[in-house]
Amino acid sequence: EIARITLEEVKRTLIADLKQVNAQDYEQLDTEMRLNEMYQRRHVKEMENDS
Repeated sequence: EIARITLEEVKRTLIADLKQVNAQDYEQLDTEMRLNEMYQRRHVKEMENDS
């Protein structure tokens, strides 16, 4: 039987591996990803307000 791996499982595994490899760099990457997400949300709201 072929094992089905969901994208969420791959993501969790990758995150765990990254944390083990270098926790400090991972934390910086996590912060950058969160900031990027906030900027994207803000941009969407600004676009909605402009229309």
